[in-house]
Amino acid sequence: MIVIKTLFLFFLPLQFIYALDTGTGSDGVCNLTVALNTSVKSVYNCTEINVTAVVNVTGNTALILKSQGNVTFSGTGSLVLDGIVGANGANTGTSTGGSAGPGGFAGGGCLTDAACGGVSGDDGASGGNGGQGFGGNTASSLAAGQSGGGGGGGARFGTVTLPTSGTNGLDDLGGVINAGAAGVSSYAPESAFESLLVGGSGGGSGGGGDDSGTLHSGGAGGGGGGVLRIQAGGDITVNLGRSITSNGGNGGDGSGAVSGGGGAGSGGAIFLQAEGNILINGSVNATGGTGGDGTHATNNDGGSGGSGRIRFDDGDGIITGTGTITPAAYVTTLPVTGVQQQVFESPISCGSIGVIDKDRSLKLVLSMVFIMLVSYIVSKRSLNI
Repeated sequence: MIVIKTLFLFFLPLQFIYALDTGTGSDGVCNLTVALNTSVKSVYNCTEINVTAVVNVTGNTALILKSQGNVTFSGTGSLVLDGIVGANGANTGTSTGGSAGPGGFAGGGCLTDAACGGVSGDDGASGGNGGQGFGGNTASSLAAGQSGGGGGGGARFGTVTLPTSGTNGLDDLGGVINAGAAGVSSYAPESAFESLLVGGSGGGSGGGGDDSGTLHSGGAGGGGGGVLRIQAGGDITVNLGRSITSNGGNGGDGSGAVSGGGGAGSGGAIFLQAEGNILINGSVNATGGTGGDGTHATNNDGGSGGSGRIRFDDGDGIITGTGTITPAAYVTTLPVTGVQQQVFESPISCGSIGVIDKDRSLKLVLSMVFIMLVSYIVSKRSLNI
């Protein structure tokens, strides 16, 4: 009896260890047709989800969609979590960094009339490990000529497509005005999405320029792409012509034939999990933006943003459909207990264990044997007392 009770307690939690959280269903059937703001509501608990119109998503935090059934993109259905384009430079000396998609990080701005933030445009905001683009240096006219600031650097997140640095400017005496560097390191890998899910970083602002004493702010950096996680108890289907995007915002253009272009934001994070299948006939994109055009003769452009990250987990680890996924997704099999059977011969009467793979099953069998031995020893000692 002690052995039976021990084994019962051992197996009881297994279904909860590997189960996907598909929510409570408290929001009922979710038909998504209008814009969403995650600063107002970020987590949806649906019985099923239908995306039938273009849905623009803004806010400060990730969008989490939980469905006990299927999630379907049809009609004109698309989810847009893109970073915003940085503002163009201006002779008023101000340009504002592009805001990020939900859960992402904003681009750098160029907000000070006198020198565009001091000696350079502002860096973008970072999702981690120096992923932000860095601001280009500001130029000053030394002989009443046109001096061009450096372009802002593009932001970094994933590893498939890396960002680029901005292009240097020149002052009116031919001196080099340094551009902003690209983001220096990737962060938050797909394998860690369960515990670390963040968005793209912001691009750096272009450096301000000086046209014979008239100051121009640089183009601002683009915002990073946002964060989407979908957890479905059924299938996730993105039909032909439908899309999910979490792209980085483009950098803003320079101004007045002198200031640098802004660096672009990096793509964001898209995490789809389905206990059924994931079918992509449309598109899923998390790409970096394009750097802004520098207006000086040196083409002091901003750098392009790097790619984001995409991960798909489903019941068989095989993603079907004829659509496009950019960058390529990190794909895993979602572990669900009781779906597949693996049989092992053992002295234990019930040798069929509903788990995914042999290694896990073998570990469970060995654990059972160990627990039985311990229980046997305990019971013998109890009888001898």
